[in-house]
Amino acid sequence: MESLCQLFAVLGNSLDLEETLATLDSGLQEAVSYDSITVHVPEGAGLSLAYTANRGRWSGAGRSRLETPIENAGKLVALVSLYRELARPFSAQDRAFLRALAPKLAAAVANARLYQRAKELAEIDTQTGLLNARGLFQCLDAELARARRSQGRLAVIHCTVDRLGASEASEGARIQIAAALRQACREYDYAARSGDDLVLVLADFRPQNLPEKQAGLDDLVREAGREAGHQLGVRMGAAFFPEDGADAESLLATAAKRLAPRRHV
Repeated sequence: MESLCQLFAVLGNSLDLEETLATLDSGLQEAVSYDSITVHVPEGAGLSLAYTANRGRWSGAGRSRLETPIENAGKLVALVSLYRELARPFSAQDRAFLRALAPKLAAAVANARLYQRAKELAEIDTQTGLLNARGLFQCLDAELARARRSQGRLAVIHCTVDRLGASEASEGARIQIAAALRQACREYDYAARSGDDLVLVLADFRPQNLPEKQAGLDDLVREAGREAGHQLGVRMGAAFFPEDGADAESLLATAAKRLAPRRHV
C-alpha cells in the first residue's frame, strides 16, 4: 500500500514522542478514516495517555473502536485506539493496515521514549532528584513562554540553607529538604538545585502570597535539619514575572540579589 510505505518512511524521523504520534495520526488519516484517536503508553503498573486528537465528527450515538497493541521485543510500548461512529464499523482492511504498521511504530515509539527518559535524566540532579541547572533553565524558559501567552504571572524563589556543610549528615539533610520540597510543590511547580542552593519556580504566584510561602519553607528546612541533627536556617530572595524581568537570567539574578543577609550566630 502506498500509504503504508509513506508512513514507514516518516515514522522515526523524530525522537520526540508527541511529534512521532502526531506523524502517526496524520499518516493514518490517509489510509483509515476515524473521528478520534488515543495513544496510551505504559506508566508504572498502568497506562498513561500520551496523545489524543478528536476531529469533532462524532454525534454521540455510539462508537466503533479499533484497538491495536503495539509491542517491541514482546513488551507493550503503546496502545493505539481509533474511534468512529457505530454506523461505520472498522473493516478487516483497516485492522490489517494497523497490524502491518505495528513493527515500525513500535520501534519509533520505543526509541522516542528512550530518548525522552535520557533527556529527563540529563536534567535531574542525581543526589536530590531535583532539577539540575540545565533542567532549571529549560523549565523556566518554558514556563515564561506559557506565562507570556496567557498573560500570567511567575515567581522564582532562591533559597540558601545556612550552616549546611559537606558532611554525611549534611548531605542527608540536603536530601531530606529536597524530598520535602517536592512534596510541598504543587503539580505545576518546579524545584531545582543550583550549586548548594535551591530554586523554586512557581506558576501563577503573586507577591502577596510570598510571606506565607517563606514561612512554610523556613519550617520545612528547620524540620529537616532537626531530623538530621543540624540547626539550619534558610535565607530567601524572590523575583516576579513580569515586574522583575522578562527572561530566565534576569529573574534568577534578581532573586539571588534579594537574598536576606546572613545572620551571625
